[in-house]
Parts: sequence; C-alpha cells; structure tokens
Amino acid sequence: MAFTKVTPNDGKRFKLSDYITVTAGNTAKVNVPPLSPSAKITCKVLPGAGTAKIETTISSQANIDADTAEWKDWPHGAVAVDTEDVIVAPVNALRLTATTANADFELLIMGGM
Repeated sequence: MAFTKVTPNDGKRFKLSDYITVTAGNTAKVNVPPLSPSAKITCKVLPGAGTAKIETTISSQANIDADTAEWKDWPHGAVAVDTEDVIVAPVNALRLTATTANADFELLIMGGM
C-alpha cells in the first residue's frame, strides 16, 4: 500500500492520504515515508459491525517484510466505534487489522521529510 501525494509544497513539507478497506480477519501493512520528528499521522478507524485496530512499528523494513517486526497497539486498542487519533513520528509502518467485520481506515500524514 502506498500513500497518494495530495499537496506538494516546498519539497520539504507534504500532505499524504490513503483510504484502505481491510476485510474481516485480515491485516494490511502500510509503509510510512521518512518523516521529520514532528510529523503527525492522523488515523481514523471505521470498524463497521465489528472491531478493528491500528498498530505501529519502528522496526526496520527488513523485519517488517520478514514478519518479525515488533508492533505496538495505538492508544485505543481494538475499537468497535468510529475512532480518530493522531500518531506522532517516528513510525516506519502501520498495521491495520479488521478482526470480525470489514473495516475502513483513513490515514493522513502532514509533515516534513
């Protein structure tokens, strides 16, 4: 999965967005581009009729690809209602999980490289 560049600015700041649907019982990994320490990732989970969660990792790309990355739940854990929050860098990837029903995830990154 890759982010779509929405608003290029001066080459150092950007706005990226993505909308992802994950089917029940599955996960999706989203690589996050290199960010400045102050960059923010706005995450919205729409769990539908089930529960869904977001996890973050600072593990290397090699560990992410090998499924050996260490993942940390976002502060809300698994949610059953629409939930939005901001995650502050550093983050190398997000893992989106739809546990019991299809879930939608909206991701927005605003920051610098």
